[in-house]
Amino acid sequence: MSETLAASLLVLALALATQSPSRDRHPLLSGALLGLAALVRPPSLFALAAIPAAAPAGRRARAAALAALAAGAVLAPWIVRNARSLDAPVVVSTNAGSNLLIGTLDDARGGYLRPAQPPRCRLLHGEVARDRCLRSEALDRIASDPRRWARLGVEKLALTFGWEHDPVSYVHEPSDPLRADRATLALTALCTLAWWALLAFAWRHGRALDATTRAVAVTAAALALTHFVFLGADRYHLVLVPSLLLLAPRSSKGATAS
Repeated sequence: MSETLAASLLVLALALATQSPSRDRHPLLSGALLGLAALVRPPSLFALAAIPAAAPAGRRARAAALAALAAGAVLAPWIVRNARSLDAPVVVSTNAGSNLLIGTLDDARGGYLRPAQPPRCRLLHGEVARDRCLRSEALDRIASDPRRWARLGVEKLALTFGWEHDPVSYVHEPSDPLRADRATLALTALCTLAWWALLAFAWRHGRALDATTRAVAVTAAALALTHFVFLGADRYHLVLVPSLLLLAPRSSKGATAS
């Protein structure tokens, strides 16, 4: 359950990046916080895209470079450790190949299901070699039927954003919410829509987004894309929940104005 810690670090990073985006130290601190978050939840690195999104138009490249530099500095000792301890150099040790393969399985329905090891991967030694083999198997499955994989991606998003089943028991084999009755499916769709509606209500000055809304929107989009590609579960949206609090004042102003 790394999401709780990652969520705390993420909301601090976004809050710093959006307070005074013209100051260089804030992208540095935000990048360092996201580097720490990546040590427990590697997809946190995708949130680095939110740092330049929060910066003024003329300073976005600089903010992106400073945030990436700070994150890299935090991760550097672990990168060195991985180069010495694993069978191949990697930034952080992940099970991305396994998760990508799970996301192609029809029986998983977009959620978690322990995958069977393909024969060509069983005899490999080394964590990175096995993970790369699983990734290759997953890419072959995606290439064989991309439309089926895209349909599974929609189910992954519904599981991630539109369901409050039980984030703690995600490793069990729970009843699949997507096989529930129509009323439950309708509620799931409504919850999914609510996440994006909150971003819409945070718009100010016509259709111009302020720094905070841009940063949270990019973070939400990165989270959605990650779980469209890999697999979905309700625990994964926990990392975004505290960040939505940054939008509360803007949402209430938008609702009052309308």
